[in-house]
Amino acid sequence: MDSNGCFAWFLAFVIWFSICGVAFSCDMNPLVLLLLIVVGIILLAIVVFLVVVICNWISAIIYEKYAKQVTELEKEYPFAYKKYLESNHIQGNLKSGSIPVSSLKNMRSRDKSIWEKEEKVIIEQRERQVRELKEKADRIKTNYQTGFDIWSKGRSYLSDELIVYNEKRIRQFDEAAKDVNWEHSQSIFASTCRDYAKNNLSDFGCYKYTIEIPGITQEGEPTTIHLPVWQHFICGVCLEKDLDYSYNKNVQKNTEDLPRLKKEGIALRNESIVQIEKYITQLAANRKLLVFFNEEIEGWTSLALTLSYTIVTPDNVREINAAIDKALDIESKSGKELLAQESPDCVLIIDAFTTNEQLKKNCEYVFATLHNQRPNIAYLSLIKAYDREEMVNYIQESKAQAERFKEEELRKETERKKEEERIAIEKKLPSLLNEKVKNWIPLNSFFRYMSMLNYYPTSCSFEISDNEWDDRWLVWNFKNDPDRNISAEEHELAMGKVVQELQIRLLETFGDECLPFLTLVCLPASTKAKHEARYEEFSKRICEKTGMQNGYPHIKILADGLSKKDPQNSTGKSTAPKVVIDDWFKGKNVILFDDVITSGNTMLIYKKLLERKGANVVAGMAIGKTKHERPE
Repeated sequence: MDSNGCFAWFLAFVIWFSICGVAFSCDMNPLVLLLLIVVGIILLAIVVFLVVVICNWISAIIYEKYAKQVTELEKEYPFAYKKYLESNHIQGNLKSGSIPVSSLKNMRSRDKSIWEKEEKVIIEQRERQVRELKEKADRIKTNYQTGFDIWSKGRSYLSDELIVYNEKRIRQFDEAAKDVNWEHSQSIFASTCRDYAKNNLSDFGCYKYTIEIPGITQEGEPTTIHLPVWQHFICGVCLEKDLDYSYNKNVQKNTEDLPRLKKEGIALRNESIVQIEKYITQLAANRKLLVFFNEEIEGWTSLALTLSYTIVTPDNVREINAAIDKALDIESKSGKELLAQESPDCVLIIDAFTTNEQLKKNCEYVFATLHNQRPNIAYLSLIKAYDREEMVNYIQESKAQAERFKEEELRKETERKKEEERIAIEKKLPSLLNEKVKNWIPLNSFFRYMSMLNYYPTSCSFEISDNEWDDRWLVWNFKNDPDRNISAEEHELAMGKVVQELQIRLLETFGDECLPFLTLVCLPASTKAKHEARYEEFSKRICEKTGMQNGYPHIKILADGLSKKDPQNSTGKSTAPKVVIDDWFKGKNVILFDDVITSGNTMLIYKKLLERKGANVVAGMAIGKTKHERPE
């Protein structure tokens, strides 16, 4: 309750007790007294209300006067005004009238120069804070550009304050993205080093390692970065004495020479020096390449290690061969300072002698020291020390390679002998083939043929036997003419029987050694459709069985022949199909095949056509030879 309310209640109680005193002193009637009490209560409430209203009105006028003056101060000195409220623990605001009048009086009475001075100081502080915040935000954008791009993607509002507040998150995004790019770039660089080595380090061996470096995910969790590194080296040694070096005599000899090399050093051939120069020149092209010559190796004399370090460019690449007095270890103070100062894109470490442990240690050190730059790294060793696992694998590979080489030599020798046999056969082939068919039936004085059976056509005037009917149906089923309604199964059985019988006859006549030099040619049927149905599959099968070459694809029917009864044929005689014969037959030894030989004229015609293409037509074969009379 405020002071106005207290005063109103005090005044009301005074009036109330006055009325009660008058009533008791006059010794009034009870009913009249009750009425006076009611009237007194009503008057009391009215008085209280009026007093409260008047007091509040007066207070509001006074508060509004002070508030108006303080409002002007707030507008003129907003930052100083806010600081005053905070430093004096004043809560509320002018609009709601919740600030005490006493506080308003104090602010109103405060000297204006103080307000001005505080306002100026605060503005300067805020401007400095804004500048610092912007500078920090700009630095975050610059230092963590990739991370900022990832973090800001899809955000519509990007204040400096928000950027600074999320610096840790942005840095995590940046580190994770750079680690992924590092893995990718080192993988490409490793492949590039291998390609350069193939072009330049022809005398060097190679081995690929994966260096594991701690990294971070976008969520800030620790992870592992896998960085492939190719090590190239001139020669290898292995200190494991219980292994079998029968297939790796070079490694055994190098290991035996190791004590001398540690004392006297490694004498590089001029060819190797030139190769190293070319290799480094390619690495230095369009890159800032730092080359370290590791000259502090345990067990090696200083005289044996005469290499140094330098920043390599195409202009000064030959300086790598200059010897200096002071050796440099990449983990020495000088080495660390050099790494920090140069910030190279790529680092090439060159060792006179390298163990796997030292290789990984050196690579891990360079990667860790230059983690912010994330350089690519390559390794070149004059001598590589194989560990046991590597040497066992190398021995197995060498043994397998020797066995493959032996098998390859054996294969070449076998092929050479076969080729000699083939050449010998080819030289005497024409006379040899003529000799092999000398017992076949002569068609004329210069051409012989063989048939599986006698074929008696339906025009014969005598009855034929059951066996002869079987032979007749064998020919018909093989020919597979559409007008005879031969089923696919019947044609397949007939073809299988013919293939089997011809295979036997050919092997008996020519033997395995001559059949691969023969080419089978089936005489074209009257139409293209009949030719394909009759001979395409047959030619393929008989050639697969015997090893003969298949001439079927090299004779093509351009136009079908016409039968005597064909309305389009005005000659009154059957006409042969129009065919084209490839030049492929040049130099081929041909065996002609027909389903039935009657006069042999067709076979002789194709003999001449093939000979014009350069073929040697050896003989002919048929399923049947047409007979109109029984042989005596």
